[in-house]
Amino acid sequence: MTPGIWCQNKCLHCWRALELTFSDKIKSVEKPDKIISSCIEQQKKLLSGFGGNKNTNKKRFKEAQMPKHFAISLAGEPTLYPYLGEMIQKLREKGITSFVVTNGLGPEVLMQLQKKSSFRLSFIFLSTHRTKKFSTRLSEAT
Repeated sequence: MTPGIWCQNKCLHCWRALELTFSDKIKSVEKPDKIISSCIEQQKKLLSGFGGNKNTNKKRFKEAQMPKHFAISLAGEPTLYPYLGEMIQKLREKGITSFVVTNGLGPEVLMQLQKKSSFRLSFIFLSTHRTKKFSTRLSEAT
């Protein structure tokens, strides 16, 4: 799930619609409760067709209605979302685990969240030369 579609990088290999996500202006922000409830609602909608299938295990179908894990990533850099800590806390209160997939460019955010969630760091390249060749930071683009 994605709390926001902003990213401070513009990588050549990225699958995102860069024209929508490469910005220093966060246009609108949903509160964690709305994002979480919408994700759960969409999970149920996505699975709804399995309910009428006679081969569906009814117990597992019912269990699947409530997600147990959230991967916070997808179409943007989640550490730019201003309510990330609050979102992770609300997930924990619901018994939902989370992990954040991040480019690691917000270490101050990661330090605040280190005991609340797991992280997966995406490193573009290990050398500055290669990073500059294949990626543009927002600060370099303007």
